[in-house]
Amino acid sequence: MKRLGGEYYQPEEGGALGEAYAPFLHAVERLCPEVLKSLRDEVRESLESLEDEDLLSFWRSEDRYPDELILEAWAERFNINVPWILGVANDTLEVWWKHPDTMEPLQWMWWLGPGYPRACAWLELRTAPFTFGGEAWLPIKERRQVFVERTRAAFERELGAYVEGIGRLAQDAGLEKTPEKRKLVHFDWLVHYQVQGWSMRKIADHYSGEGVLSEDTIAKGVRQAAKLVGLKLRPPRKGGRPKGKPPN
Repeated sequence: MKRLGGEYYQPEEGGALGEAYAPFLHAVERLCPEVLKSLRDEVRESLESLEDEDLLSFWRSEDRYPDELILEAWAERFNINVPWILGVANDTLEVWWKHPDTMEPLQWMWWLGPGYPRACAWLELRTAPFTFGGEAWLPIKERRQVFVERTRAAFERELGAYVEGIGRLAQDAGLEKTPEKRKLVHFDWLVHYQVQGWSMRKIADHYSGEGVLSEDTIAKGVRQAAKLVGLKLRPPRKGGRPKGKPPN
């Protein structure tokens, strides 16, 4: 079984809904990169006419995004116009504005923007990279296999202690274990249907190599995933991609 997002999550950032953000965003990145490409090449460029002070005033105000109409129009084109996605897009735009080098590779800057959960920021400041300082091998004194086994055992002990320590820090910061979920593929189906404009039949055919899937099975999974991320499903006959761009 796989987990949604990371090993821990911050419950006050959206509860069960917040747990589904990461797998949905990752599915969009992987399956439909033109969403982020449009955000970078169209929305970001449309904001370049604003002065730096104006952008900062927008980003520092609550419940307001830089040029809301442009951002909402972008979200409407991909059928993802819900407040939390607008917030993630806004965070991403701000990070790109402050750090242009982060625009490649294209990815959501959710965890780096102003919406970065407080507990996660606290945790990041208090964690150090894992390092292992094993002893040198002296082949004149020790057989190779003995050294390898001894070093591997020491590595496993130190790695285990490190992971357990970070886990305790996460819990001290108020984070909770992310519940397990078997059907992460449902988020892929949702992106195919909602963003790319695929039909349930096309999705079922695409995943036919993983077993026989009916349109009803696909539709049920899509509805469940949409509920988890708070998306209202598009009408069946409405394409989910921007006008002028044919589906794959």
